[in-house]
Amino acid sequence: MYTSRQLGRTAGPPAHEPAFLYAPLSATPTGTSGAITPNNPWARFNQAAPMAVTAQKKAITNHAKGSSGSPSEAPNEWSLASAGYGPMGGGIIKTKRLLTLAFDDKEAVWSLPETFAEVEEIARNWIQPPEGARFDFRIPSEYASLLASRLVHGPYLSIVNEETYQIAIDRMQVIRIEIVSDAPPPPEEEPSPPPPPPPVFEMPCEFDLELFPGHRVALGTICTSEDLDMSRDEDGTLVDGSFWGCLKITHTDEQHAMEFRGTRVSPSPSTTSTSLSLPLPTDLVMDHRTVERLAVASRPSTVKSSIRIFSPKEDNIEIGIYFSPMWTLTSSFPPAEKEGEQKCKWHVKTKPGGVIEHLGTSVVMSELFYEATPDTSVMSLSGFVTRSNSYAMPLASFMVHLTKVLDSFGIPMTARSSFISNNFPAFSLHRNIAFRFMPPKSINRAIELWCTHTVPITWTRIFLMWRGVSDDELGSTFIPAGMGEKEANEKDWKSVIEYKEEASDTALFSVSEISAIECA
Repeated sequence: MYTSRQLGRTAGPPAHEPAFLYAPLSATPTGTSGAITPNNPWARFNQAAPMAVTAQKKAITNHAKGSSGSPSEAPNEWSLASAGYGPMGGGIIKTKRLLTLAFDDKEAVWSLPETFAEVEEIARNWIQPPEGARFDFRIPSEYASLLASRLVHGPYLSIVNEETYQIAIDRMQVIRIEIVSDAPPPPEEEPSPPPPPPPVFEMPCEFDLELFPGHRVALGTICTSEDLDMSRDEDGTLVDGSFWGCLKITHTDEQHAMEFRGTRVSPSPSTTSTSLSLPLPTDLVMDHRTVERLAVASRPSTVKSSIRIFSPKEDNIEIGIYFSPMWTLTSSFPPAEKEGEQKCKWHVKTKPGGVIEHLGTSVVMSELFYEATPDTSVMSLSGFVTRSNSYAMPLASFMVHLTKVLDSFGIPMTARSSFISNNFPAFSLHRNIAFRFMPPKSINRAIELWCTHTVPITWTRIFLMWRGVSDDELGSTFIPAGMGEKEANEKDWKSVIEYKEEASDTALFSVSEISAIECA
């Protein structure tokens, strides 16, 4: 007889479990039969083995039910241990069943849902497929349950409804479902923005001040704030860098204040500002208006001209310009055809009423426009407008005077308005304007117009040269020299430009040009 100690067990089974659970299930020695004999006690255990397994499964099933006999609230969290049955060989353990969703080259893990509808909802919220896109599910055979794997003969098991889903996940702890869709891959999760820097409530301040030439003082203090961040403004813009401007310090009996207004000229490397970053002398003080004027002043002076052609009938002509070596064409519209460095021309069709059709682009306009730049390295434009040859007056008076002069030259209202509106932004930067009109002979030496029309041509060329002057220069230079507003109103400008009355006769062929240049 085999004793319980010889079978590797304790002296006896626990009182609450049947004795046959502690017998080997398949331990018949070699050469023995299955009959129950005094010399073959193993047959009794072999017959009892199926009964033991069935009894254990029933116990597990009863354990997974509630007190009322219904399934527990989370049956997917109960499973059998892999080491067998009994208190020493395993039993019931609580584990979480997991679902892996795979699409394209991305994967995500969730708790395994109970129903197919929940899986579909999770998958759609994850990849967000567009309306009408294909959207199917499949499970690789090696990930499906044993029952489902027996039903397929390929590498995948399609999941199309609740029944196929439940068969595929039967008794599976981990399931992998692949999404088959022509939707784009799920969007990448945007990284969360970094936390904002802590506010600055205290920082040291140093001032190096020159009270008068040769006498400098240094002030060192601490700036504090109770609740306002001193490093940023109200919209969160970081305030740092170097500033040029005006520091105003006030000390009276009851008022002590310090105020600074300035422009950033050298931003810190951490910012992307496009502020001016050129090295500036330490004695230069400017604000944003000064910076804007410096940008305008740095532009090269150019003459802006418009040409109008009046013809009593339709005709195809060529009109062009010869430039002296000190002038260069910079732009034109419609595009002029260049013939070398100093010559250009337009092929146009003239029509009654001042209509011009450019034959190269079929553009119909009333003017031809061009800009030319002088070579300032060989001549100074400021010398062309002085108190000896020009008149000066306040801006408002100049605009009225200019409008009346252009009207006396027979310039149509639309042409006058266009000329004034194109040049007014430059005029308005100055309080006073000094100006003169050039005679045709002087203009032709620099810029000469030509035309292939065979009948006589009446030319009217208006060339305005001007510059801004200060109040001091107006009062101390131009007015004492007799070149002020009063004298300008008495000037016969028609004789200066050699105006001909035939220019206003619509039955004759005429060409009119209006130009202006700032002699800064």
